[in-house]
This record gives sequence, structure tokens and C-alpha cells, in this order.
Amino acid sequence: MFKPEHVVPVSAGEEKICLHVDQMIDYVDNRLTPERRVQIEAHLDQCRLCSEAVEGVRIYPDRKELQESFVSPTDNIRLQASLRNFLQHHWKAAYALAAVLALGLASVLYLAKDQPNQTLFADFFHRYPSAFSLVRGEQAAGKLAAALRQYEAENFAGALQIFQEILAAEPSNMTAHFYVGLVRLETKDSPGAITHLQNVLQDKKHELAEPAAWYLALAYLQKNDLAQAKLRLSQIIAEDGAYKEKAAKLLERLS
Repeated sequence: MFKPEHVVPVSAGEEKICLHVDQMIDYVDNRLTPERRVQIEAHLDQCRLCSEAVEGVRIYPDRKELQESFVSPTDNIRLQASLRNFLQHHWKAAYALAAVLALGLASVLYLAKDQPNQTLFADFFHRYPSAFSLVRGEQAAGKLAAALRQYEAENFAGALQIFQEILAAEPSNMTAHFYVGLVRLETKDSPGAITHLQNVLQDKKHELAEPAAWYLALAYLQKNDLAQAKLRLSQIIAEDGAYKEKAAKLLERLS
């Protein structure tokens, strides 16, 4: 198994250390203390390699198999033919492989990144604007406005922290749920995005229910759950709303 001390420097001369596979698994499976989670999320905000690697860990179905794949990274580097065969049959682990084997195998990252579902997601995902028009009364000068400003500035870690504080006090705040869902999509946490966007859809009359349905379909696509993605897209088309045309185009490409 890949040991905790087996970490990969980002580059020569830098103090920042990339994550190892065990840390990624603990992060994805929510087994970290809040303080350690904040530290890792700060690193993910700055390190594209680890951010992509965490996505690979998140969508790989077998944690034990993933860990056992890294018994000897050096041997994997030497055995190029074996590595290519592994990636061909286990492309979902390629992000994690790229991070663990690191800078010498950066091309592995792009092999995985080009897989069709994630390419489609990138084509159709566009950041939803900040909904200041929904922030009324005293809230306009409060936490919700502050969180939306962080979201607009693409400080997703800062926005997430404030949105979570809002939800701790107001669990039914659908605007906060919606934007937490979007932040989770931005950070490639599709299961987290799905949970929060589904909460928004409990209130069909909310101003953000319609876009929530669209981003929920994209969250399933990011998760590689094509059955649910197609189902959600079909529902959007049937409801004949603002996202009908986009949903039809995406569904056609998925088919």
C-alpha cells in the first residue's frame, strides 16, 4: 500500500507537497478533521495536479484496488507497456496515477482528462452568475451577500465556508444549497453537488429550481452516472423551460 510518507514535491525548490493516495481517499471519504480538510482544500485550490487526482479517486469504485495499484510506483514508471494497459482498462484511476507517479507522467493526466464524459461536462458547464437579486432585506448586507461575493471572485473555498455557516443556521436556505452545489461542481465533488442541488428541487417554486435541475444533470454527468444524467435531461426537456434546448443538445451527444 502507498505509505503516508510517500509524498511528491510539486517541483524542485518548493516546500509545497502534493497529496498521496491515502490522503486523497481520506479526503474523498470525509475521514479528515475539519482543520486538516481545510488545509487539503487550500492545497487543491493551488494544485491542478492534485485537484484532478482527487477527481480520479472520487469516481474510482474500488478503494482497495486503487491503493494496491501503487505498491511500487517506480516499477510502474519502468513498465510503460503495463502502465498503458492499466490505463486502458482503468481510466478512472488515471488522475490518481498521475498524481502519485507525478511530474514524470504528466501526460497520464491528460489521457484521462480527455475521456468523453468529462469533455462533454466541460463543454456544457458554464458558471451560473451570482444571484444578488435574490438577496433581499437584511440579508443583502449579511453572510449570503458575502458568500456570493466570494463566489464571484472564484474564491470557492471561502464561499463554501460561508455558505456552510448559513446552512448550519438555516438548513432550508435554498439559495445557499444551490451555490454550494455549484461550488462542489467547480471543485469536482459531484456527489456533494448532487446532494445540495436535490435539496433545491424540493421547492419547485424557488427561483433557482430550474437552473438547479440543469446543474444536477451535469453533476450526474461529471459523476459518470449516464443513466441518471439522461433521465434528468429528459425531464428538463419535458418541462419545456429555459434549459430545454441545452438539455436536448447534451442528450443528443450522450446518445
